Amino acid sequence: MSMHAARVASFVIGTKSGGEEWDQVRPSLVAPYGSEEFADVVTATRTQVATALRVMAQMVDTEPEEIRDTDVVARVRHLIAHDR
Repeated sequence: MSMHAARVASFVIGTKSGGEEWDQVRPSLVAPYGSEEFADVVTATRTQVATALRVMAQMVDTEPEEIRDTDVVARVRHLIAHDR
């Protein structure tokens, strides 16, 4: 996060100097998004989110019938109370 803040600060400094530094600042702001490491982070995040959604769907599908027909808040309350 601090690296991103440093890049933003360099962008602000670059644009305040009349925009002459923009050609040098822009590639450093855009570079991480095209890197292999960033792609790995995106892939790992997608995997974690997909797993979490599957687990949540499985929890909802295994609810007792009397809970399924109620509103979402009641279903969540039941799931939380069930985990304790």
